[in-house]
Amino acid sequence: MHFFDFLPDDAEITMLVIVGPYPSYAYISYLVEELNINKENIFLIVDDAWNVEELKDDGFTIQKVCAETESGLVHAKMYFMKYFDHGQEHIQLVTGSANASFNGMKKNAENLSSYTFHKEDNAYDYIERYFTRLAKGKCGKKTTIRWRDKVLVLPNIRNSTSNQSFSSWLRSGVLFYRYSSDSNFGVIPIKLNKPLPMAVKWGKSGFGKDNFDNRYLKNKYLNKKGLVKEEKGKKDLTLAASIETNHGRWISKDHYNKIKNQLNQTNVLVECLDEMEKNPNSIVRKLLRKVNLLRKANQNKPKVLECLAGIDKEYILNAVMDQIKKDKKKCNNKAFCIRYTSGYEPLSVPNLSSEDWEAFVESWFDFCMMKGYKKPGWQNPLAIKVKKLLMTSKMKERFSKIDAEEPYSSETLREWFLNNDWNLIKYKDGKTLKDKISRYFKK
Repeated sequence: MHFFDFLPDDAEITMLVIVGPYPSYAYISYLVEELNINKENIFLIVDDAWNVEELKDDGFTIQKVCAETESGLVHAKMYFMKYFDHGQEHIQLVTGSANASFNGMKKNAENLSSYTFHKEDNAYDYIERYFTRLAKGKCGKKTTIRWRDKVLVLPNIRNSTSNQSFSSWLRSGVLFYRYSSDSNFGVIPIKLNKPLPMAVKWGKSGFGKDNFDNRYLKNKYLNKKGLVKEEKGKKDLTLAASIETNHGRWISKDHYNKIKNQLNQTNVLVECLDEMEKNPNSIVRKLLRKVNLLRKANQNKPKVLECLAGIDKEYILNAVMDQIKKDKKKCNNKAFCIRYTSGYEPLSVPNLSSEDWEAFVESWFDFCMMKGYKKPGWQNPLAIKVKKLLMTSKMKERFSKIDAEEPYSSETLREWFLNNDWNLIKYKDGKTLKDKISRYFKK
């Protein structure tokens, strides 16, 4: 069910305000067509940690906001619609757990509640004022509305276009997990007439026990080494630009925007597969030669030769073309291409559950305060810079107010950074603590 399903059939929407942490580009674009509404009349109010470049580039009005506590997440999901029906203006307010995405509205088990307000309702002006302020980039002050037999509480949300909190800065980053390669991608499986016996001799065929499956002869035809230009981005990601946490390697949003094109090599992969699809003969010849070498190695084993019967040039060509088509289909998935070409799977930090958040922040500081030691003699350059900045008497005095005995424990640092404004710590050069730390992670 979509949030707009509560509207009358002939409703003409003149203003749509969507409040929620994770709007998806695909779903917001769908709303433009489905509701026949101009982009200028859609206002997205999102948590300031969420990456919205794609939506912003497409002309949507986006206001970044943060919770009253600064370290919290703007987790409310609210859909404000001002519309005309039979010449009368009304407001429809839908709240619930569903994000503005296809998963939230159609796939997941979510709840939605709808409220209709008419001009004559005493709550109408309060509701309109709250969401109009948000659309204009102003604060949404906490509002409690008693309407008929219902009580509606709207949260305190403030604009955060300039002074981003440490929590929001961390949440705006990206986590990378090591990705285990898809064992079927880029591999031609040649189906055998019968399963190969264990006594098969591989000889010089190139097939062997490493990828043994007695029902198929498998051959890797796509080698990403040398195909994908990933070395620069990968080096930056794994060494100089990341912090190791309990949820994977963390890099800042600024740095991710610099290297994401290096990580996503979809076009390179598709072009390579297109070329192979047009000219598969070299792959076919190589495979046919390997099959013939396998036959030669087992010329005195009739059971093995029986398994290989009928595997000729045409048979192999069909197997090659089928696999290339399957692999091209996988390349339609941007996330898959990033995993294949970079060796990592990116995940937005806001996707961490609330119970994992504090542990994640502690692990971030753990790594910094240990200078990023991974093995003797190895140090992380970013961790060293952050630690040096925190080890000043100016900062130690502040941390000691939380824990005098262990002012530099990860728990103490987490407590201070999540509950204090790092924009208020200023240095002689006019820079703030936020300016200095975030600058390290932009390179």
